[in-house]
Amino acid sequence: MRRYLVAVVGCGVLISGCAIGSAIVLAGIVARVVGDTSARSLRGWLGPLSILLVLWIIRAVTHWLQARLGQRGASAVIADLSGQVLTAVTDRQPRDLAAQRDAAAVVVTRGLDGLRPYFTGYLPTLLLAAILTPATVTVIAACDLKSAAVVAITLPLIPIFMVLIGLATADRSAAALTAMTTLQARLLDLIAGIPTLRALGRSSGPEHRIAELAAAHRRSAMATLRIAFLSALVLELLATLGVALIAVGIGLRLVFGEMTLTTGLTVLLLAPDVYWPLRRVGVEFHAAQDGT
Repeated sequence: MRRYLVAVVGCGVLISGCAIGSAIVLAGIVARVVGDTSARSLRGWLGPLSILLVLWIIRAVTHWLQARLGQRGASAVIADLSGQVLTAVTDRQPRDLAAQRDAAAVVVTRGLDGLRPYFTGYLPTLLLAAILTPATVTVIAACDLKSAAVVAITLPLIPIFMVLIGLATADRSAAALTAMTTLQARLLDLIAGIPTLRALGRSSGPEHRIAELAAAHRRSAMATLRIAFLSALVLELLATLGVALIAVGIGLRLVFGEMTLTTGLTVLLLAPDVYWPLRRVGVEFHAAQDGT
């Protein structure tokens, strides 16, 4: 697990470096092409374009490698925890095992599977946000303090709204989890008692109750999904407004000659990478809710 975290952090550092480097290189290329008509020959740009292409390829490969490492780390952790759960269950007395049969079945099946989105999506995204966002803000501050001030004002709004929406969805998520656990427990009891029900001629009796539990679980899950989609919309809106404010400020200063085109393009290309990791953290948190 420790090696997995180190590898994920290393991938995050490499992705951050490629993102910042590609933004700087691309801004320089566009600024020179726009500002210097004599520099529009493709031969003079083979070097910068090659560097830009290499940075994009490295970033894409690193994202793929990070996903692969997440899958391997999740499989290893789930296998280890499954062995620990089975060992703990088999070491119990038969009376205790019968009392905790349903809970153990839920943990081994649905519970441990919920850890996979946590290790493959949420944890890598959280570590990337801890690396890419501060690095990008630092580069923006080095280029333009006014844009960095806009980022400093708008960026804290995203985690604040994430917390508020999380508090609003906590009760609904707990209700959905309770409904799911109840439904699974009833299904396990029904499967275990099918021979007895058939012998008594009541094999069709619990069907209505199971249908009611399934409908309740479906309504609870859909209510939670509606709030999750609303939270994603709020995060996208905040990030879009933040980038828009930066773009408006850069445009006005370019018009009045208070900023060079290279600096403005660099800040504008880096601005989405400030908000993107935090938006992904919010989305992956909902996807990994069972694991957290």
